[in-house]
Amino acid sequence: MRLKEEQIKRLAEKVRADLEKEVLIKARGEKSAIVSCISGTIGRDIAREQNLQKDAEKLLDETIAAMGRAGAEIDRRKMLKMVTEKLARERKVIVSDSEERISHLSHEITDQLWKDDLADFTDEGRALNCVKQTLASFYRVAGEIDEAVRTKLRNRAQGSRDWEVLYQKFYQEELVKRNL
Repeated sequence: MRLKEEQIKRLAEKVRADLEKEVLIKARGEKSAIVSCISGTIGRDIAREQNLQKDAEKLLDETIAAMGRAGAEIDRRKMLKMVTEKLARERKVIVSDSEERISHLSHEITDQLWKDDLADFTDEGRALNCVKQTLASFYRVAGEIDEAVRTKLRNRAQGSRDWEVLYQKFYQEELVKRNL
């Protein structure tokens, strides 16, 4: 997931607003502190994924370099996916935008709000489901954005500096288009 701090904050505000709208949260702290806590939790989750991705790319680059000419024939995207999945299993990091990741992050958010004494929940189960629904909706749209951006870049060599720069640019443009 490639989100800027501003988008993380908007997602955090949406989570807080949805909990409030459904009367599932009793704020014990300021709204800004609650949003900051949620943003921090989401940010740490994204940072774990980004660090894992960087490590996977570094490991793949080292492997391809060690292979010499034979490395040129490797499908970089498929290999990167395999390396990332292997590292994720070893580090017990959930990287896919799956129900499991959304559930894990939802638990982290509600637990952190409670641990930081920022909020109580009128119904913990419903609050957790509300957070899951908000995150699931966001990740579904983020997946659609990723697909749209990859379609725009289909004629470029993935993994190149040019591809990465354009991916970031187009991804941010799509986020803005969709008010995320």
